[in-house]
Amino acid sequence: MAKAKGKGSKTSSVPQRHIHSRLSFLYQAATLLSGIQMTDQTATIPSIHGHQRHQATDDQRAKHSHTPAHIQNLEEADAALRKQEPGGSSQRDAPQGLSMAHAPMARRLLSHLRGVSLKSQIRLSPAMKHSVCKRCDTLLVPGSTSTSRIENLSRGGKKPWADVMVICCGVCYAEKRFPVGARRQQKRKQRRQDAVEQPEVNDADVAGD
Repeated sequence: MAKAKGKGSKTSSVPQRHIHSRLSFLYQAATLLSGIQMTDQTATIPSIHGHQRHQATDDQRAKHSHTPAHIQNLEEADAALRKQEPGGSSQRDAPQGLSMAHAPMARRLLSHLRGVSLKSQIRLSPAMKHSVCKRCDTLLVPGSTSTSRIENLSRGGKKPWADVMVICCGVCYAEKRFPVGARRQQKRKQRRQDAVEQPEVNDADVAGD
Protein backbone atom coordinates (compact mmCIF):
# COMPACT_ATOMS: atom_id res chain seq x y z
CA MET A 1 0.00 0.00 0.00
CA ALA A 2 1.21 3.46 -0.80
CA LYS A 3 1.80 5.79 2.07
CA ALA A 4 -0.68 8.60 2.45
CA LYS A 5 0.82 12.00 1.94
CA GLY A 6 0.71 14.32 4.87
CA LYS A 7 -0.87 17.74 4.80
CA GLY A 8 2.49 19.46 5.08
CA SER A 9 3.99 17.58 2.11
CA LYS A 10 1.92 19.38 -0.53
CA THR A 11 4.07 21.40 -2.94
CA SER A 12 2.93 23.76 -5.68
CA SER A 13 3.93 22.21 -8.98
CA VAL A 14 4.44 24.34 -12.09
CA PRO A 15 2.70 22.83 -15.14
CA GLN A 16 5.03 22.10 -18.07
CA ARG A 17 8.10 22.97 -16.06
CA HIS A 18 10.42 21.37 -18.60
CA ILE A 19 9.09 23.65 -21.36
CA HIS A 20 9.61 26.72 -19.18
CA SER A 21 13.18 25.57 -18.56
CA ARG A 22 13.70 25.05 -22.29
CA LEU A 23 12.43 28.54 -23.12
CA SER A 24 14.65 30.08 -20.47
CA PHE A 25 17.69 28.19 -21.77
CA LEU A 26 17.08 29.27 -25.38
CA TYR A 27 16.76 32.93 -24.41
CA GLN A 28 19.84 32.87 -22.19
CA ALA A 29 21.88 31.13 -24.89
CA ALA A 30 20.85 33.72 -27.50
CA THR A 31 21.70 36.52 -25.07
CA LEU A 32 25.12 34.99 -24.44
CA LEU A 33 25.88 34.67 -28.16
CA SER A 34 24.79 38.28 -28.73
CA GLY A 35 26.96 39.44 -25.83
CA ILE A 36 30.21 37.91 -27.09
CA GLN A 37 29.77 39.44 -30.53
CA MET A 38 31.52 42.61 -29.37
CA THR A 39 34.84 40.79 -28.83
CA ASP A 40 34.80 38.65 -31.98
CA GLN A 41 36.01 41.31 -34.40
CA THR A 42 39.01 42.16 -32.23
CA ALA A 43 39.80 38.46 -31.81
CA THR A 44 40.11 37.85 -35.54
CA ILE A 45 43.05 40.23 -35.96
CA PRO A 46 45.63 38.29 -33.85
CA SER A 47 44.74 35.09 -35.68
CA ILE A 48 45.49 36.78 -39.00
CA HIS A 49 48.82 38.03 -37.64
CA GLY A 50 49.62 34.47 -36.63
CA HIS A 51 48.73 33.35 -40.14
CA GLN A 52 51.09 36.00 -41.48
CA ARG A 53 53.93 34.63 -39.34
CA HIS A 54 53.32 31.17 -40.78
CA GLN A 55 53.36 32.67 -44.26
CA ALA A 56 56.64 34.42 -43.44
CA THR A 57 58.29 31.08 -42.67
CA ASP A 58 56.92 29.78 -45.97
CA ASP A 59 58.42 32.82 -47.67
CA GLN A 60 61.85 31.97 -46.25
CA ARG A 61 61.51 28.47 -47.64
CA ALA A 62 60.42 29.95 -50.96
CA LYS A 63 63.70 31.84 -51.24
CA HIS A 64 65.53 28.53 -51.39
CA SER A 65 63.00 26.60 -53.46
CA HIS A 66 61.98 29.53 -55.76
CA THR A 67 58.36 28.34 -55.96
CA PRO A 68 55.91 31.09 -56.99
CA ALA A 69 52.98 29.40 -55.21
CA HIS A 70 54.29 30.39 -51.79
CA ILE A 71 54.79 33.97 -52.86
CA GLN A 72 51.26 34.12 -54.23
CA ASN A 73 49.84 32.79 -50.95
CA LEU A 74 51.82 35.38 -49.00
CA GLU A 75 50.44 38.20 -51.12
CA GLU A 76 46.88 36.93 -50.58
CA ALA A 77 47.46 36.81 -46.81
CA ASP A 78 48.79 40.39 -46.85
CA ALA A 79 45.73 41.56 -48.80
CA ALA A 80 43.41 39.84 -46.33
CA LEU A 81 45.30 41.45 -43.44
CA ARG A 82 44.89 44.93 -44.93
CA LYS A 83 41.15 44.36 -45.32
CA GLN A 84 40.74 43.26 -41.70
CA GLU A 85 42.66 46.19 -40.20
CA PRO A 86 40.65 48.89 -38.31
CA GLY A 87 41.25 51.35 -41.15
CA GLY A 88 40.25 48.88 -43.86
CA SER A 89 37.08 49.11 -45.86
CA SER A 90 35.59 45.80 -44.71
CA GLN A 91 36.09 46.68 -41.04
CA ARG A 92 34.52 50.11 -41.53
CA ASP A 93 31.50 48.87 -43.47
CA ALA A 94 30.68 46.03 -41.04
CA PRO A 95 28.07 46.91 -38.39
CA GLN A 96 29.50 47.43 -34.95
CA GLY A 97 28.89 44.67 -32.42
CA LEU A 98 27.61 42.24 -35.02
CA SER A 99 29.51 39.03 -35.73
CA MET A 100 28.63 36.94 -38.75
CA ALA A 101 29.79 33.85 -36.89
CA HIS A 102 27.35 34.08 -33.95
CA ALA A 103 24.46 36.25 -35.22
CA PRO A 104 22.81 33.45 -37.28
CA MET A 105 23.03 31.06 -34.34
CA ALA A 106 21.44 33.60 -31.99
CA ARG A 107 18.61 34.24 -34.47
CA ARG A 108 18.11 30.48 -34.88
CA LEU A 109 17.75 30.02 -31.12
CA LEU A 110 15.24 32.87 -30.85
CA SER A 111 13.27 31.47 -33.79
CA HIS A 112 13.18 28.11 -32.02
CA LEU A 113 12.07 29.92 -28.84
CA ARG A 114 9.13 31.47 -30.67
CA GLY A 115 8.14 28.13 -32.21
CA VAL A 116 8.23 26.30 -28.87
CA SER A 117 6.10 28.98 -27.18
CA LEU A 118 3.50 28.87 -29.96
CA LYS A 119 3.34 25.08 -30.06
CA SER A 120 3.08 24.72 -26.28
CA GLN A 121 0.72 27.73 -25.97
CA ILE A 122 2.89 29.37 -23.31
CA ARG A 123 2.88 33.15 -23.35
CA LEU A 124 6.23 34.87 -23.22
CA SER A 125 6.72 37.81 -20.90
CA PRO A 126 6.22 41.26 -22.48
CA ALA A 127 9.83 42.23 -21.76
CA MET A 128 11.10 39.13 -23.58
CA LYS A 129 8.82 39.73 -26.58
CA HIS A 130 9.85 43.38 -26.82
CA SER A 131 13.55 42.43 -26.94
CA VAL A 132 13.19 40.20 -30.05
CA CYS A 133 12.62 41.43 -33.59
CA LYS A 134 9.39 40.06 -35.07
CA ARG A 135 10.73 39.94 -38.62
CA CYS A 136 14.23 38.42 -38.36
CA ASP A 137 14.32 37.15 -34.72
CA THR A 138 17.36 39.28 -33.83
CA LEU A 139 17.97 40.10 -30.18
CA LEU A 140 17.51 43.89 -29.95
CA VAL A 141 20.52 45.16 -28.01
CA PRO A 142 20.43 48.99 -27.69
CA GLY A 143 23.42 50.56 -29.41
CA SER A 144 24.57 47.28 -30.94
CA THR A 145 21.82 45.64 -32.98
CA SER A 146 19.09 48.27 -32.58
CA THR A 147 18.52 52.00 -32.29
CA SER A 148 15.76 53.85 -30.48
CA ARG A 149 14.23 57.30 -30.87
CA ILE A 150 11.18 59.27 -29.70
CA GLU A 151 8.61 60.40 -32.26
CA ASN A 152 5.68 62.75 -31.86
CA LEU A 153 3.52 62.92 -34.98
CA SER A 154 1.05 65.44 -33.56
CA ARG A 155 0.87 68.91 -35.10
CA GLY A 156 3.94 70.76 -33.91
CA GLY A 157 4.62 68.01 -31.35
CA LYS A 158 2.45 69.85 -28.82
CA LYS A 159 0.68 66.77 -27.43
CA PRO A 160 2.91 65.10 -24.82
CA TRP A 161 0.69 62.00 -24.71
CA ALA A 162 1.46 61.36 -28.40
CA ASP A 163 5.12 60.48 -27.75
CA VAL A 164 6.03 57.11 -29.24
CA MET A 165 9.30 55.24 -28.71
CA VAL A 166 10.44 53.65 -31.99
CA ILE A 167 12.96 50.78 -31.82
CA CYS A 168 14.57 50.00 -35.18
CA CYS A 169 16.31 46.67 -35.85
CA GLY A 170 19.81 47.08 -37.25
CA VAL A 171 19.58 43.91 -39.40
CA CYS A 172 16.23 44.08 -41.22
CA TYR A 173 15.28 47.68 -40.26
CA ALA A 174 11.90 46.63 -38.90
CA GLU A 175 10.39 49.05 -36.40
CA LYS A 176 8.57 48.52 -33.13
CA ARG A 177 6.47 51.34 -31.73
CA PHE A 178 5.56 51.72 -28.05
CA PRO A 179 3.45 54.60 -26.68
CA VAL A 180 5.20 56.54 -23.93
CA GLY A 181 2.86 59.24 -22.62
CA ALA A 182 -0.55 57.71 -23.44
CA ARG A 183 -2.70 56.16 -20.74
CA ARG A 184 -2.90 52.38 -20.85
CA GLN A 185 -6.26 51.11 -22.04
CA GLN A 186 -8.34 49.30 -19.45
CA LYS A 187 -9.07 45.62 -19.78
CA ARG A 188 -12.22 44.52 -21.55
CA LYS A 189 -13.89 43.35 -18.34
CA GLN A 190 -13.28 46.69 -16.67
CA ARG A 191 -14.59 48.59 -19.69
CA ARG A 192 -17.80 46.55 -19.65
CA GLN A 193 -18.31 47.22 -15.95
CA ASP A 194 -17.85 50.95 -16.51
CA ALA A 195 -20.33 50.85 -19.41
CA VAL A 196 -22.94 49.10 -17.22
CA GLU A 197 -22.46 51.42 -14.24
CA GLN A 198 -22.62 54.61 -16.30
CA PRO A 199 -26.36 54.32 -17.31
CA GLU A 200 -27.31 53.52 -13.71
CA VAL A 201 -25.67 56.74 -12.53
CA ASN A 202 -27.48 58.74 -15.24
CA ASP A 203 -30.87 57.21 -14.27
CA ALA A 204 -30.27 58.16 -10.65
CA ASP A 205 -29.55 61.74 -11.63
CA VAL A 206 -32.75 61.94 -13.69
CA ALA A 207 -34.83 60.52 -10.81
CA GLY A 208 -33.37 63.05 -8.39
CA ASP A 209 -34.28 65.95 -10.65
